Parts: sequence; structure tokens; C-alpha cells
Amino acid sequence: MSASATDPYAALRYGEFRNLVVASFLLTVALLIQEVAIGYELYRVTHDPFALGLVGLVEAIPFISFTLYGGHIADRMSKRRILQWSVTGIGVSSFVLHFVARYSEHVSTSFFLLVVYGGVFVVGFCRAFQSPTATSLRAFLVPPALYENASTWSSSA
Repeated sequence: MSASATDPYAALRYGEFRNLVVASFLLTVALLIQEVAIGYELYRVTHDPFALGLVGLVEAIPFISFTLYGGHIADRMSKRRILQWSVTGIGVSSFVLHFVARYSEHVSTSFFLLVVYGGVFVVGFCRAFQSPTATSLRAFLVPPALYENASTWSSSA
């Protein structure tokens, strides 16, 4: 019987893995909250449902286009450095999105849309590197006998 079958919390006993799962969970929650806020602000400013639909497209295009390359880079470079840069990029983009939403009354609608779609594009681009890097990093944080348990916890989070 494997260690993960007898101890459902076996992978979580490794601090680095636990930190990665918690950080991934918090990043996902933050991005979902941001997505709702962006949708609200876009509709408040434009009153156009099509503008809301474009948000998903603008984020999906770089994510889908660069994920394979992000996985390749994750295999070749420092995973820590890639995660730092991608999370920093997401943070800076979120900061810019916050300020453009806060002062949306003082800027033109076209500038507002340009900054929002640009920020969402950068978030999608950064996620294209963050996601495969975080996924590949899990294999280095727990012993091979706990991969199944670690995968279960990662998927649940």
C-alpha cells in the first residue's frame, strides 16, 4: 500500500509543496475576483456586452498561444525565476488595471478600453508561463511515491 493511500495529507506535510498549493489557490482566487471586477467596470463604462466577451478572448489568445512555449521555457530555465517574473507581471498589470478603473471618469473610453484589454492580455501572457511552471515544479517538491497525492491536492486547490 502506498504512502498516499494510508495518509491523505502526505503531500501537504512538505512545506514547499504546501506553500505552492496555497499560493496557486490564492492567485486563482485573486484572478477570479479581478475578472469579475473588470467585467463590472467594463459594463459600467461601455454598457456593451460585446466588450465583456472580448475580455475572455483577449486573455485566452496569449494563454493558448504561449503555453507550450511556457512549458518549454519551464523545462530549460529556473522555475523560481519564471514564477517570480510571471507573478510580478500579473501584479503590475493588476495594479495598472486598478488605477485605470479608479480614474475611469477622467480618461476617454477608448483609452480605458486600450488599457483594460492590454492589462488582460499581459495577465494571459504571464499565466501562459506561470501555469506550466507551477505544474512542473510540483514534481520536484514531493517524492515520486506521493505524486498521486500531490496531484489530488493540486487539483482540489
